[in-house]
Amino acid sequence: MLAHFLLEDGISTDVLRNSYDYYEKLTTHDSSLSCAIYSIMASKLGYSDKAYDYFIETARMDLDNTHGNTKDGLHMANMGGTWMSIVYGFSGVRIKDDHLALNPTLPKQWKGYTFTMRYRQATITVEVNHLKTQLIVDAQELIHIKVMEKRFKIPMGKTIITV
Repeated sequence: MLAHFLLEDGISTDVLRNSYDYYEKLTTHDSSLSCAIYSIMASKLGYSDKAYDYFIETARMDLDNTHGNTKDGLHMANMGGTWMSIVYGFSGVRIKDDHLALNPTLPKQWKGYTFTMRYRQATITVEVNHLKTQLIVDAQELIHIKVMEKRFKIPMGKTIITV
């Protein structure tokens, strides 16, 4: 699943879905990094409930001591996976050669979420709720952003995109 996440361009949704469905049955999730990737890919494939369940498992790993080894230290990379589940999973962020792509979704358990990221000399705040997706972009150079298949050419300065 990690290879599909990292190299998903050019792979059909059917192949991604078939791989996910096949490997999910076999995967033990013994790795502390597994659930984050399954959350991201479930989001991409529209498996909303699975995406959220894997996210919760990722977020609560050390709180619930699900691997039985929290006494040895926190799973810091897994904490990064929690962030990735939101940004790459629920928000669908993908960095392409010539643009930043987002395909945001909102878990039914949430009212909304917000995060800020940097992309090509731009600070981008993403706000997602039940009514809209909004990006506040402060760009230092011309950039291109695609939100839910709609392309935007962002000039230098501050721009607000609402979808």
